[in-house]
Amino acid sequence: MPSKSITLTIDSDLAQVSLIGQSVNNFYQEVMPSIDAHQLEICVVEAVNNVIIHAYGRQPGNTVRVCALIHPDCVEIHISDWGTKMPEQSTPTLEFDPTDDTSLPEGGMGLFLIYTTMDRMEYLSEQGINTLILAKNLARSP
Repeated sequence: MPSKSITLTIDSDLAQVSLIGQSVNNFYQEVMPSIDAHQLEICVVEAVNNVIIHAYGRQPGNTVRVCALIHPDCVEIHISDWGTKMPEQSTPTLEFDPTDDTSLPEGGMGLFLIYTTMDRMEYLSEQGINTLILAKNLARSP
């Protein structure tokens, strides 16, 4: 059971995504270093952008719900939508030639960033609700 949680809902409008990111960052500031809260903000922004672009096809008027939770040992973020289900994914990689700017991938960097930043990432699609669960362990005091 979470010790604290907050639920935020926005319309599927890319202009509203920063509100979610800033709110998540502020919410987590009390339980983790500022840099970690900022990394969570970036992951949430990337995930919500993906929902709006891919699940909803950039169409406004759809709901994106973000639940931020604080547990004793970790934080979790649940990002839910009612759009098109995310296709099965393998572990995201970021392969390109760093000496060739033209080899940078057009997409997929957000999922790679999320995957490498979070300690756990899970995707569920049940009864028309798609939920991406992101979890980050909290540092324990010795």
